[in-house]
This record gives sequence, structure tokens and C-alpha cells, in this order.
Amino acid sequence: MAATHGGMFEVAELVAERASVAVRRGVYYGWYIVAAGAGTNFLVIGLVTFSFGVFIGPIRDELGWSVAAIAAGQSLRSFEQGLLAPVTGVMIDRLGPRKMAITGIIFTSIGLVVFSQARTLEIYYVSSLILAFGQSLGSLQPFSAALMFWFQRKRGRAMGLLNTGNGAGHLMAPVVAIIVTLILLGRWLEARAKGRAGAAIKALMGLQPKTAQLLRDGEPVEVPIASVRVDDVVLVRPGEKVPVDGVVVSGE
Repeated sequence: MAATHGGMFEVAELVAERASVAVRRGVYYGWYIVAAGAGTNFLVIGLVTFSFGVFIGPIRDELGWSVAAIAAGQSLRSFEQGLLAPVTGVMIDRLGPRKMAITGIIFTSIGLVVFSQARTLEIYYVSSLILAFGQSLGSLQPFSAALMFWFQRKRGRAMGLLNTGNGAGHLMAPVVAIIVTLILLGRWLEARAKGRAGAAIKALMGLQPKTAQLLRDGEPVEVPIASVRVDDVVLVRPGEKVPVDGVVVSGE
């Protein structure tokens, strides 16, 4: 017990020293933690949770998965988060909120990368598990634990500001929806442009005659275009299409 009290006393001195430095600079250090936590919650919860519904339609159309299979990934993520909640609390007590928050953000980033590359349901479910693990470690819990240590009189105010990130995460859904819409619009415009270019090329190819009139032994002979060779003399009458490239050797 003496060692525990001594360790807590040293931590308290360190916190007091940091706080005094932060106050002298004009901003209490704890408010930086509040801002970091609110921003992290805004991005993590907004992207991973509130914006997930935006991706259901594009995933279904592009990969052919059923809505039930896609929703199963979200259910799996929610179940894992609830299952990990007690474990996360123990790990925060042992490792500290800073390490847990950084680890959670790293795993969330990895999960988003895996999610973006998922082309099979197995990879999609693996990305859901990674996202759930990262969200459990780096979202609300570690920052809440840190605020409990940094604030006494203004603890309620700090927690309220921290949770504004969760509420503001709802704003990520329309932003993500706009981005996805612009991406899909770009793909549609690209496909439309390719289709028009292909149709124009086919129309140009259709203008080329299928046969050509060659002069052989002074007599015109009709042959397929593929049979025309270099140095052949092609006869083109007025009003006819020029079947191949060449040089005018006679006539106008």
C-alpha cells in the first residue's frame, strides 16, 4: 500500500506540474485532452458507426452481397464492442489512457484500410472485427478516464464537451454521402464518355468502304479492303469514298 500511495503521489505531482505550466500559458492542459477526445470521437464514431448506412447501397450494387450479409458485419462489430468493454476498462487501468487511445486509432485506421480493400465477405468481416477493436480502445473510454484524472470542479463540463464529438459524428453521414455520390457520379460520367467515344469510333469505322476498285491489267477489279496491298492502283470514281490512304497518281 505504501508503494501504491507513493506512486500515486508522484503521478499527482507530475499532473500538478503540467497543469501549472498549462495555466501559465493561458490554457489548462486538460482542455487539450477534451479537444483531442471530441475530435477523435467525431471522426471514429462518425465514420465507423453513423456513416455505415451510406455504404450499404454501393456495396450491394458493386459486390452483389445481400443487405443481411452486409448488416451482419455491423452486428458483429457492435457485439464485439460490447464484449470488449470490460476488458478495455481493465487495460486502461493497467496501460494508461494515452497508450490505449493511440493503439485504438492505429487499429481503426488499419480496419478502414482493410474495409476499403474487401472484395469477399470473409475480408469484410475481418475488417469489422478490427474496426470494433480499434473503436473500443481509442474512442470514448480512454478519454473519459483521462478527464476523470485531470478535472475535479469542471469535470461535468469537460465530459459534456467530450461527448459533443459523439453527437457531431452524425454530421459525418451527409458529408460521406456527398462524397460517395460524387464518386458514383464521376464513375457514371466516365462510363458515359467511354460509351460515346466507342460509338464514335464504330461510326467512323462504318464509313469505310468494304471493297475497293483496283486497276489490274488496265481493268477495274473489285476486291475486299483487306486484299489491298502497297503499290496497288485504286480507282476512285466521283462521289465514291476513298477506301484507303494513298497518293494521287492521276486524275483530279
